[in-house]
Amino acid sequence: GLLELKKGELLLRGMPSPISEIELALAVEGGELQVRRGTAKLGGGTIQLRGGAPLRGFELGPTRLFMSARQIRLPIEKGIKSTVDADLVADWRSGDTSQRALPKITGDVTVRSFEYARPIVMSADLATLAQRGKQTQFDLYDPADDVVDFNLSLHSTVPLKIHNNLADAELLIDDQGLEFAGTNQRFGARGLLRLKPGGRIRLRRNEFEVKQGFVRFDDLTHIAPQVDVTAVTDYRRYSELSGANSASSGSTSASGGKWLITMHAYGDADKLRIDLTSDPVLAQDDIFLLLTVGLTRAELDQARSASAGESVALEALGTLTGADRAVTEAVPIIDEFRFGSSYSSRTGRTEPTVTIGKRLAERIRANVTSGVAESREVRSNVEWNLSPNVSVESSYDNVNDISSSSLGNLGADIRWSLEFE
Repeated sequence: GLLELKKGELLLRGMPSPISEIELALAVEGGELQVRRGTAKLGGGTIQLRGGAPLRGFELGPTRLFMSARQIRLPIEKGIKSTVDADLVADWRSGDTSQRALPKITGDVTVRSFEYARPIVMSADLATLAQRGKQTQFDLYDPADDVVDFNLSLHSTVPLKIHNNLADAELLIDDQGLEFAGTNQRFGARGLLRLKPGGRIRLRRNEFEVKQGFVRFDDLTHIAPQVDVTAVTDYRRYSELSGANSASSGSTSASGGKWLITMHAYGDADKLRIDLTSDPVLAQDDIFLLLTVGLTRAELDQARSASAGESVALEALGTLTGADRAVTEAVPIIDEFRFGSSYSSRTGRTEPTVTIGKRLAERIRANVTSGVAESREVRSNVEWNLSPNVSVESSYDNVNDISSSSLGNLGADIRWSLEFE
């Protein structure tokens, strides 16, 4: 005979969304149960089904179904989204009563889109740079609640995207593919993904460019990526004093400089560890302080015992409490907001300042620094990176202690670097 099912719906425990609009036509003919027509919808995509199983009286023999899925959107876990196509085979043997038999699904899955948006916590403070621990987590798992077993081979036609609080990057699945296996309750992955150079990683409001890296999956019971990434940034600190002033003032304000800082991030994606190195060479805690408050430890200790101590404390407080981040989030047009300090030739002392910065284009960045005391000294510059080794910078300030002109000072610099091996 013939059995038809229309507008059915099936919700499997552990599945994030139901299988809906099920249209199924089953026929019994010649001692065999046949799936003559099978369609359904899952995650906004479509599923087509065909196959059958021999009948032994009222019992089913080994069952085999062929499934074709297109444009299935799968929220794998919170913060992980994917759209896939798949060609799968489902096998089920009901005759084995010694143990519970689960339907087994195998086949190939092609990823059409993938985004990893889960927040990543990076252990990057002076107290934990050298000592870190991973919190042990336990989950409840009852094998009796498993309803399906699968082992799939994943490939991708597009880069997989990471877009979260830490990184904007793209990954490529190796030619061998990524193994994705488990049950509807407990599943994981095994394989390697390589990072495309040019991605961005953010650390303490500094942007690093990805040079190389990979993400490895080795656990078939959890989605637990292991990360190994190397990224670099050019950290520039411009002196806010003119040559004449800096020689005579005795100020503790930090001098200008440029460092090529390399970050190596590795470990569990939920709690990354980092190592920092620089050229010219600095200690790791000095690099971290430089990225955080713009001063090395020696400069910070010097500032504490000098007249600049209150201004430096204001800068550190603004950065470490997140006040600078709160302002940039409230005013999205601003890329940078921070407190600082500079020597004022008008008052003869170091005074607190506020700096506002904006990236005008990929290679053009501008910032303005203004004093918050009575002097109201203003300094600004626009930097244009023509290439990795050449940049042009124009500057303006209203600090004029030589002539009586109220116009201020205009300037320009050309910087280039030569690399030798």
